[in-house]
Amino acid sequence: MLADDRPAAPRWFEAGRSRYQHEQSGLDHVRRLMPDREPYRAWATFSFPTPSGHLPECDLLMATPAGLFLVELKDLGEHVTNDGGRFVFRRSGAKRPRVLHNPLQVVDQKSKDLRAQLRRVASRERPGLRVPRVEPAIFLTTPGLRSELDDIHRVRVYGRDGESTGLDWIWRDLLGQVPDEQLVTEDFSAVLPELLRHLGIAAADAYRWFGDWELAPEPLDFGSTWEDRLATRNSGVREEGRLRVYLTAQQATGDARASVERLARREYELLRDITHRGIAQAVQFGHHRDNPAILFRHQTSDLRLDAYLALYGKSLTARQRREMVRQLAEAVRYAHSHSLCHRALAARSVFVSAKTDGTSPVLRIADWQTAFRGDDVSRLSSIGKSSVNGEHLADITDVYLAPEVDAPRADAVRLDVFGLGALAHLIITDEPPAERRSDLIDRLTAERGLRTSGPLGELIFKATRVDVAQRFDSVDSLLFEMDRVERNSIGDEDRDPVDPLTAVPGDRVDKWLVERVLGTGATARVLQVVREIVDDDRTRTERRVFKIALDEEKAVRLRAEARVLAQVGGGVVVRLLNGPRLVSGRTILELEHAGEESLAARLRTGGRLGRRELARFGGDLFSALDQLAARNVRHRDIKPDNLGVLQRADGARQLMLFDFSLADAGPGDIKVGTWGYRDPFLGTADRPLFDDHAELYSAAVTLHEMASGVRPLWGDGTDPRMTDDRLPTIATAEFDPSLAKRLAEFFNRALHRDVEQRFRDLAEIEEAWRTVFGPTRSRRRKPPARPRRVQTAIRTAARPIRSAVDRRRVWMLTALAVTGAVLAAALVADRPASTNQAAPGPTTSSTASSTPRAPTTSPSASGPRIPAATDLTLTFTVDDIAGYRIGDSMIGQSRQRVNVREVITDPESATASSLAAWVSLYQAGAVDPSRLRTGEAVSVAGRTGYYLPAVAEPGYYGANRVGKPTIAVEYANDSWYLVQSDDPLPKARETLLKVAAAVRLGVNRTMRFPVRFDYLPTGLRACGGADGLDPARVGVQPWEGSVELCDDTFGRYDNGSTETGVAIRIGMVADPSYPRPRGSDRIAGRVVDTWSQGATVDCVEFVLIVNVTPSHESRYPEAEIRKILESITVRGVQDRSAWFTGMETLPTIP
Repeated sequence: MLADDRPAAPRWFEAGRSRYQHEQSGLDHVRRLMPDREPYRAWATFSFPTPSGHLPECDLLMATPAGLFLVELKDLGEHVTNDGGRFVFRRSGAKRPRVLHNPLQVVDQKSKDLRAQLRRVASRERPGLRVPRVEPAIFLTTPGLRSELDDIHRVRVYGRDGESTGLDWIWRDLLGQVPDEQLVTEDFSAVLPELLRHLGIAAADAYRWFGDWELAPEPLDFGSTWEDRLATRNSGVREEGRLRVYLTAQQATGDARASVERLARREYELLRDITHRGIAQAVQFGHHRDNPAILFRHQTSDLRLDAYLALYGKSLTARQRREMVRQLAEAVRYAHSHSLCHRALAARSVFVSAKTDGTSPVLRIADWQTAFRGDDVSRLSSIGKSSVNGEHLADITDVYLAPEVDAPRADAVRLDVFGLGALAHLIITDEPPAERRSDLIDRLTAERGLRTSGPLGELIFKATRVDVAQRFDSVDSLLFEMDRVERNSIGDEDRDPVDPLTAVPGDRVDKWLVERVLGTGATARVLQVVREIVDDDRTRTERRVFKIALDEEKAVRLRAEARVLAQVGGGVVVRLLNGPRLVSGRTILELEHAGEESLAARLRTGGRLGRRELARFGGDLFSALDQLAARNVRHRDIKPDNLGVLQRADGARQLMLFDFSLADAGPGDIKVGTWGYRDPFLGTADRPLFDDHAELYSAAVTLHEMASGVRPLWGDGTDPRMTDDRLPTIATAEFDPSLAKRLAEFFNRALHRDVEQRFRDLAEIEEAWRTVFGPTRSRRRKPPARPRRVQTAIRTAARPIRSAVDRRRVWMLTALAVTGAVLAAALVADRPASTNQAAPGPTTSSTASSTPRAPTTSPSASGPRIPAATDLTLTFTVDDIAGYRIGDSMIGQSRQRVNVREVITDPESATASSLAAWVSLYQAGAVDPSRLRTGEAVSVAGRTGYYLPAVAEPGYYGANRVGKPTIAVEYANDSWYLVQSDDPLPKARETLLKVAAAVRLGVNRTMRFPVRFDYLPTGLRACGGADGLDPARVGVQPWEGSVELCDDTFGRYDNGSTETGVAIRIGMVADPSYPRPRGSDRIAGRVVDTWSQGATVDCVEFVLIVNVTPSHESRYPEAEIRKILESITVRGVQDRSAWFTGMETLPTIP
């Protein structure tokens, strides 16, 4: 029927001869053998569109009596073998073999897509027409080919007819077969050209260009929403790259296309400013066939990690494998320091560049399309975490992804930690964690993590623990474990000679022993080294930092950095001690040691800084900026990662500014620096160049992170320029409550979008920072006159300071005005404010302390109540718990409290720990039990307890009234103790049960203090205290103590949400670094500085601070404070047996 009226047509359709000789040779081989009769037809070198946006390129489609066949032609070498599912091609004269996954998988997908499209067209143009299956096949066209593919992987793979290749022949055994039942009829063959025309096939090379970059005919890799192609450009010099094309479906709506466009731009924006040898570098954004596309740096010889291991794994030493793991970890750590998490690390996400023999591998992480950028990685576990979108991933990545990857609030940092562990498993064992996702889940269920043997076995297990809370909490922790492994493996292999770029702990570099690998950045690798020096029969240890250029191009940057450090080094800026010089062919700078940890690491593990540390470290940062300003130098990358925390010889800690690799950047280069710290409002008509405001902006962001543990957030955390906000969101709720208002005012000005609204210069912002910690003046009356010495100090503090020595002197004077509330607040509530949502909780009563001593009142029926009186005696303890230690104990906020700390691994300190839980004991009637009894009943040491996932802590209200996981135990009639934790669930529940069972009642410990007050104004009573004598605390840190006094009026500051009701706070500090009074005023022979709200007294072995709450200034004026100080009796800090016990400290209180 159709055959009778169809026009004559050629049987071989080819737009033009292929530019690739091997491809054309293979096509000619088939064409010579194809008969010129129905139903034989062929289409060569064409592409066809798919609904997903893919444009698959096809070498040969043939219609034969045996069916439709889609044939892929390959000429990659004369010898082919397979390693599992990978084909390995070797060509004589080639420097390295070619490795690719079985290409049949790709052709099979093309075949399915082509048939689906033909069926779609047929249903419209030829209803009822049946389209047969399109069968995939591989034709290896190389003349003289020798195949050693195994029986499984030689299926559907063919060689040339007439040659002994070890494979079936393409024509005789496939295309030339004539079955008994013809699968492609003459009628179908005749209509097939029409179907293909309607489908829209085109010449294969029609879309092989991206600007002036030529694209490879076959995708390098692809997913359902993207494909990668190799790209080359010849403009005098041959350049190579990889083009990632994001595909938009043909039927996609405008919104869907816009979404894909945003996804692509997002990946480009994420990576554009990231410069690290271990992270794929994005160099250009554009469009390919109306689809958004990103061009990356890439070399044709680069191999995927699994392919590299298949080729060269057998020649790798254990040390080389560990170095590969370290490279990946350092790259991820660098990304995390730039607030970027990958979330889907897998073997296909890692490319390896190496020499032609496979040596010197450099690993590079790609595929950041599912990456997450938070306003701060340190709080990625608590903000804006969306699940990883599986449509952008391929199935073969599944065996490397954490089990919780699909959870809507999966911890992005720990997802990357798991991915690193899974990749380490591959690198160390040459085997993926599992063959399929289901197998991985089964293995993790059985092993609770990936278990392997060898030195890195424990590291891999800890990185891949099923229990997220037991996994490494950061890449820093993983690398710390790597350092330990390297030190313990020193005898395994011959380590001489050693390249400084691959040196690990235990190696020697130029007579120095490597202690730690501090990391690899954009220009250099950094080592901490040590050596012992003998001087006059005395051995001393000297530490330095070696900064090693990654290559000669980066060495230019190091030499520029050395010139800058020669000008500004010293004080709170690291000094250049030697260099630049060559060691084993590498350019090295020898720098002053800046401390055992960075400020960023300190903030990640400990959260926001305490008040005194915040004031001190802020002062250090301004001192560093002052040093730079004096030499007209800008750092250009101020952030916590570039500030070390150094413990000085006197025991005090200070910041040290380092990494001046960007200090020589030109003012027009406004993109250098780190996202999140870099001033986002540069590059406008008003501010086209880098300026001093931008340097101070970075410093202000760093100060904000020091004060809160997080960075300020503009808009939704993406590009601040895309918002209309004049100010970022300041993390006021995370600040020390006693400083929150003044810190918010400081940052609202320092971070303002409009530089005209910011501080004018360094002197003004530094003065404003000091004012944050200065005295709070009463708004009701003029403060009484200060002694002349104090007036002079304050006037001095008000003018610009240009000398670090002057700044220290003024700081010590003005710091005396720091409210004593800080010390007491730190002891009473020594954890950062939670970001959990507020939850209903029990209400407080006015009678909760060790022993009630006076009636209490509240300012209103619904308002907060004055803390109850106490005799400064604790009446319970917490017994020892394995893995934990008992921390500070205290009385305050109408309760007794004991902190419980989890012991953590820290070779530098046997007492390192983090707050795990706290126990608060309330007296009868102090807590409303109605809410508590609604919890899950649990047994606690023979008593009935109640577990609730979120209960507000009694005694706090307003911004601090937040829900905590809680176990409440009724220890006597209507008397309760609460065990609470900030740990995430489900870990918190386990911790609470352990701690609750260890609470022991009826164990009295009366507090002791080295001072007695023989005069206190009438009406005051003790309502809180902490003597710092807990066994776990003594000897670990400088001694601190406090006593809180209340009267019949609720003590208030300016912010009602942070009040505690205290009238006077008395603090005692034996920290040598704490500023001592320097005034000329003396009371009872002691040096004293006084102000309207209190005083500081030099008691020789400690500093005494008396601070009056602003609401009580008029009740306890300066004259009363002086009378109190005239009455004190002081004992030495060291002889604790002579201290005053309990209420002996306050003998005038009945």
